[in-house]
Amino acid sequence: VGAAMRAVKNRFWALVYTVFMVALGSILGFILLLVPGILFYINSSLSAPVVVMEGLKGRKAIKRSKMLVKRSRPTVIAILLIQYMIPSLAGSLALALIRGFFKGFNPGQADLVGSLVALLTNLFNIVIIPLIATLTALLYLKTRMVGGEVMKDMLSEFEDLDAPRTRRQMRMR
Repeated sequence: VGAAMRAVKNRFWALVYTVFMVALGSILGFILLLVPGILFYINSSLSAPVVVMEGLKGRKAIKRSKMLVKRSRPTVIAILLIQYMIPSLAGSLALALIRGFFKGFNPGQADLVGSLVALLTNLFNIVIIPLIATLTALLYLKTRMVGGEVMKDMLSEFEDLDAPRTRRQMRMR
């Protein structure tokens, strides 16, 4: 985990720049015509892992993401749909549970129900957001493996980041 966090820290601004480009491209695609926006979003859905794992940024990261998505487009689309459905299903489940407890409630209780739904939705998000991030990371790794890339090569950069830098660290290792 430490090596991954260092990689994200080292590439933070490249990640912000690439995410901004993806968001801008998706918004423009949705404004101009719905289908190009959806296609751009799908094709660039792996750009964040590309920035962190491969050190690419901007157009190069989006281009690499598109190449990876081509390897397994139906799986990428299914994962993206799951990522959007999980939070809405969790919110609906929270609302259904709370409404079941407060049948025939008055306006004061309705405010309480709204607050409880918001609280439960936030609690569900504590579990859901890491799940979505894990799905994206696994999807990235699997699309690379489908292309014949070896896992050892993919993770070699993290081993370099984890190498001891001082004499004390080398002795401890």
